[in-house]
Amino acid sequence: MGKAFNRLKGLRAEKGLTQVEMAKLLGMNPDTYRKKENGERDFTLREVATAQRVLGIDPQYYFFYKFSNQTVTERPA
Repeated sequence: MGKAFNRLKGLRAEKGLTQVEMAKLLGMNPDTYRKKENGERDFTLREVATAQRVLGIDPQYYFFYKFSNQTVTERPA
């Protein structure tokens, strides 16, 4: 899951947005956004949809990336 969050950071940075600016666009406290971007807390579906619009990405692509990343790297014992 960490790679998906790193990807979110990269997309935000490519758009030239700081964490504070992104938090404002999502209507949340900057500290809360930082925790979510770092994977310490989960994003809501509404936040993902808003981030999708702001960053110009498809939410399914983001979720598929996370799912496929877990499938490839996490194997049952």
